[in-house]
Amino acid sequence: MDTSKPYKIEMVCTGNICRSVMAQIVLDTQLRRSGVKGVQVSSSGISDEEHGNPIDRRAAKVLRQGGYPTPLHRAHQLDAATFASANLVLAMTSTHFAHLERLAREAGLEAFPGASGPGRIDLRMFRSFDPSLAVSPAERGEGDPFTQAEEDGDTQWLRRRELDVPDPWYGTAADFDQTMQTVEKVCPHIVHYIRKVTGQ
Repeated sequence: MDTSKPYKIEMVCTGNICRSVMAQIVLDTQLRRSGVKGVQVSSSGISDEEHGNPIDRRAAKVLRQGGYPTPLHRAHQLDAATFASANLVLAMTSTHFAHLERLAREAGLEAFPGASGPGRIDLRMFRSFDPSLAVSPAERGEGDPFTQAEEDGDTQWLRRRELDVPDPWYGTAADFDQTMQTVEKVCPHIVHYIRKVTGQ
């Protein structure tokens, strides 16, 4: 890895006011607390419907309750340049993942779990980092995603859509609490992965 440039992580959801920004703040905080340096975490949405809006007040509340900062935030749509420059892009749902795959194809890029090198984007589901889930090695970025299905045989791996982080926007405070629990459960494993790939 080129240590002269920051390792960039992009969290992606729909409108960039709940899930992705919550994950951004929690991961960034955990990286700092763990002493991991040279990492830049940002977030965006696949839609511009919330453009310019702040973080949802319910998301901000659970972040504060968890001891996390709630910095100034303005929702924005993911642009091609940001996408192409990221080292790791994490989708909150399979729908977001599919949208990002299309965006990559339109830009002449390849995007799949574990991808590396010029013209490739390491695109994964956010919850694929949860070791308690039956996530296939290919979905975790280990091995060839195009031949893994044949090698797995009868193993019952979770389907990509089963790794979705549900949108709490339509729900109650309890849904935001659940989202926060999911984010806090997954982020330490992302920190571990980042330590490994950045040699820290």
